[in-house]
Amino acid sequence: MKYIIYFTIVVISVGCISQVKQDAASTIAEMWGAKSASTGTATSANIQEGSINLITLTLENITSVKSDYPREKITSISALQFFRILTPEEFEGFDNILVTVKDSATEFEKNYKISDLQKAKDLSVVALTMGDLIIMANLVALDDLLDKKYISDSSIEALKNRIMNLDSTYGRPVKRIITGFEFHNISQTDEPIIVYCIELSNANASVQYNIMVAESNKKIVGIK
Repeated sequence: MKYIIYFTIVVISVGCISQVKQDAASTIAEMWGAKSASTGTATSANIQEGSINLITLTLENITSVKSDYPREKITSISALQFFRILTPEEFEGFDNILVTVKDSATEFEKNYKISDLQKAKDLSVVALTMGDLIIMANLVALDDLLDKKYISDSSIEALKNRIMNLDSTYGRPVKRIITGFEFHNISQTDEPIIVYCIELSNANASVQYNIMVAESNKKIVGIK
């Protein structure tokens, strides 16, 4: 039996980085209370994918969240915010953003395609709109966001009852924020979706929803 092993070589450079990118990295660092942040460029090469040009973003010693806070939430939001801050010209010639989170004991990194971050930015409007409708208690309008092909009428009714029960117990939320996202596929159809974790909160409590948005029709196909 033969085994084929693919090696990935990453060459990192920190030279010739624009002030705009450096300022963007500092903004992300402030968001997480990171003691330091840096950005650079890199080239990743392997047999399968060939050569990929990367912008790197490294955050060290984050202090604003607990040590057990999911690192993929940090990397996804950091990549998206970095993408939002920079102009399209800053990404010319680059394929991915590589985000690394370090502390004294651990290191976690995640690679995001720039084209995928554009999709995540565009579809985040759907997740945030759902949050806005919950805040406004406009549950009738939720129906327009949902794909009835995947979400049954009984599931929609159960969702609305859950929202009303939470409002009755803890009060209506006044704030919504996306805390992370991941790229997945619907198991039955293999259709690509983006799963957003959104937090709705008030002074008394916070509630988390995982909102699954289809890339094809920008409809919500699942909520947990």
